[in-house]
Amino acid sequence: MMQRTDGTNEPREQRVDWFWTSRDWRGEPRICEPCKAQGLGWFRIDELPEPMPDYERFILGGLSTGSLELDTALGYDS
Repeated sequence: MMQRTDGTNEPREQRVDWFWTSRDWRGEPRICEPCKAQGLGWFRIDELPEPMPDYERFILGGLSTGSLELDTALGYDS
């Protein structure tokens, strides 16, 4: 789980995201909300596309190094 903000006090910009990992995949991934997605693809962790939201890059980086806390935050003053 990631709690994140864009640094403003706007309630709309205070969010919680859930990320899941999988060791096994069956079926074909598909975009179910095309008006909300630019595309869909598989990428090596060291060859991620641009543009990419900072919070997604943060999560994937933490997963790849094993340094991601189960409960993390991004954008808040420490």
